[in-house]
Amino acid sequence: MKIRLLASLLLFLGLVTGALAQSSPGWIYGQVPNASAWNGAFAAKQDFLGFTPVNRAGDTMSGPLTAVAPTGAPAGFVLTPGSTPSAPANGSLWVTSTGFYVRVNGTTLGPLGSGIISPLRMPALTGDVTSTAGTTTTTISPGVVTAAKMASGAAVGNIGYTPLNAASNLSDVASAPTAWTNLGGGSIGKLSSVSLTANVSNTLPVGNGGTGATTLTANGILLGAGTSAVMPTAAMTNGQILVGQTSAAPLPKTVSGDCALAASGAATCTQLNGVAPGTAYPLNVGTSANNVVQLNGSARLPAVDGSQLINLPPGVNVPKRQVALYGPATNGLPSFLPATSASLTLTTQNISTGANALVVTAANGFGANGATNVVGIATANFSWTLTASVTNYLCETVSAGALSPCLTTTKPIYQYGGTISTTNGQYTFDIVAMQMYLGNGSVANPVNTVFVGEAVAGASSITSTTAYAYQAYFRYLDTNSFPAVGTVTSGFHNIGTDVGVRGSLGAVCAVTELGYPVGSAQEPIQGGTTTQYNYPITPLRVNGNAYAFTTANNVSLLLANASTGTGMSGATLANWRYRVTVWRDW
Repeated sequence: MKIRLLASLLLFLGLVTGALAQSSPGWIYGQVPNASAWNGAFAAKQDFLGFTPVNRAGDTMSGPLTAVAPTGAPAGFVLTPGSTPSAPANGSLWVTSTGFYVRVNGTTLGPLGSGIISPLRMPALTGDVTSTAGTTTTTISPGVVTAAKMASGAAVGNIGYTPLNAASNLSDVASAPTAWTNLGGGSIGKLSSVSLTANVSNTLPVGNGGTGATTLTANGILLGAGTSAVMPTAAMTNGQILVGQTSAAPLPKTVSGDCALAASGAATCTQLNGVAPGTAYPLNVGTSANNVVQLNGSARLPAVDGSQLINLPPGVNVPKRQVALYGPATNGLPSFLPATSASLTLTTQNISTGANALVVTAANGFGANGATNVVGIATANFSWTLTASVTNYLCETVSAGALSPCLTTTKPIYQYGGTISTTNGQYTFDIVAMQMYLGNGSVANPVNTVFVGEAVAGASSITSTTAYAYQAYFRYLDTNSFPAVGTVTSGFHNIGTDVGVRGSLGAVCAVTELGYPVGSAQEPIQGGTTTQYNYPITPLRVNGNAYAFTTANNVSLLLANASTGTGMSGATLANWRYRVTVWRDW
């Protein structure tokens, strides 16, 4: 019994050793199985296969796996379609509804569909370009194929000819036969010349270098018409010339009127403005437009319209710079301003054409031709609107030959160089640069402005006016006896500034005395005693526009004898008049 049990156990262990992964029947120690238990245990065990089977739950093949050859039945190897793995490993294969995929070297290739596997593409070119059989189109990226790769090696054989080399393309086309061969012309026929009658048809348009026309008028002159066909003029007859027409083509015209043009080009004139050749042309003498100016009895030019002085070119000198040159005057003094006005509007007077025009010149610095000046003229009266209860300084701005009234309540500054004031509304004239400036609060800009007078305004009217002397020059001859000793005499010169103003005092003979004829002037003059002399005070500026002088205390006027030149004698004051001259020296 023991021997049989041992044999059975050995047989059982042999079976367990031959079958892999066998399960236990679940017997316990000391259990004696009966026949039924034995039969059940054997039935539950797998017979030895002679190899290790594949686990359907997952396994690794240690040898090749060969599927059955496909026939009419389903394929021997089938991958059930599903979704793309979230982290496929290299060598993974799977199928989705879009196609077949494979994971290679960290890259998913697929889907396999319509003959394309993406992203499979041609690898980067590193040598000559070669061709292989197949129908797949490969795109070569720009710059991959270089001129060197295309010029030699397999590319030449595959293309069939030697292409142009970018490094030596000029030499490739220098020779016509070489260029023809390089372009693949081969034995194709070439035209050695083009016959315009046999090889060209239709009409060559203007845009391609032609005329756009099939016929042209004989002896006509061709005219351009943009991109349209050229237009010939009609054939011209003797003496005709082309005459321009606004926004139209020029037309042949025959010269008519006082002159005729022959076919030879010679012009024949029978008259000029109705006057036959050899006949004097009548012109009026005068100072109006189209008149001939005639010298007067003193061989001087007569007074002309002041408008003829406008637009003087740079470098042309004027009698005085930065002044009113001339205008309406009484006894040489300006008369273009009324003495007062019942309102704050000040309107000039007496200004008209000719000698009564107001002419003003503004200094505009210096140029290549010297002093630069601009001149403006007014031939009719104009107005200023003054600021109440203050002195208004009246000015004119010169522009394009005309005058524009301007004013300021700030007294203008006249200075020899230095810093120009930028105060808003402040006019400053630089005597060195000969230029007026106007400040605007930040800078001072040059302006062509000249001050011509001033006016004192009350609350609602103008109480007094002063017109500045023409050409900044004042001369006054008194009509009374020469002032007595110790007398202060004053008046107004109205130069308009006290900068650079000078003056002199003289005596003019009214009755012959001490050898002096009537009208003769003595300047400078002296006063004092017959043995001690001192000069009277010469004209001085007071408040900008006034002058004053004081005669000596003993003898008011001392004169040497004009006939002998000796001795100093006191003049009879009733026989002499004083004369004051004031001028601006710039």
